[in-house]
Amino acid sequence: MPSQTFTASGTWTSPAGVTAAMVEAWGGGGGGSAGNIRSGGGAGGGGEYAAELANTVIPSTGYTVTIGAAGTGSSTSSGGAGGTTTFSGSGTTTVTANGGGGGIVNTGSGSSAGAGGTGSTNSVHHNGGSGGNDTGPSKNDGGGGGGGSGGSAAAGNAGGNSTTSGGGSGAVAVTGGGPGGAGGNNNAAGSVPVSGPGGGGGAGGGKPSGSGSLAGAAGFAGQVVVTWVNPAPVHLASPMQAVKRSSFW
Repeated sequence: MPSQTFTASGTWTSPAGVTAAMVEAWGGGGGGSAGNIRSGGGAGGGGEYAAELANTVIPSTGYTVTIGAAGTGSSTSSGGAGGTTTFSGSGTTTVTANGGGGGIVNTGSGSSAGAGGTGSTNSVHHNGGSGGNDTGPSKNDGGGGGGGSGGSAAAGNAGGNSTTSGGGSGAVAVTGGGPGGAGGNNNAAGSVPVSGPGGGGGAGGGKPSGSGSLAGAAGFAGQVVVTWVNPAPVHLASPMQAVKRSSFW
């Protein structure tokens, strides 16, 4: 079946004769917070997955695709939330996948992980996984690992919490979802997710060995995939052959 993948906002135009399409969307992943002298940073949550498996569309009509941006990682503060991804237009059910939350920097009461994207009311929807964190209370040195995006059959996995010797592991991707970024080790910045589809969360920065801070990483941007079935071609009947008249003698 033909399909079109959007990693940037744009327009999908339904082909002539097409009256239904499967629309899948992933929200953007949240960014990780900075690690500072208090602790490692909290990681961003993964973006939500949402879909309509047989969405009504009008033939030869343009539909608006808005891709949720990746949440920004921060070198000094909390990470940014991932953006919301939507597919909308005339005569169709709007598909909405929400972005993951950004990790929260430690300002004295501990860092916090970003929540996974959630809240879609579409017929199919799976939450993103939450980010990992520096769990304390002794304030471990690494940053949390990013949460994975929701997939086509299951919610995203959570990112790993940091340990006393290193950053938390990024979430392993579920089927149809994206992974999270790996948490920064002591005195190292967090990592962005290595791939999509959809928005895996960015990792938290590790705790610096001296003063200052270490950057959390950005999440992964959202995505939309539209799949459809082209109408069967119409075969015209061949012209009737001329009928020969019989000759009479």
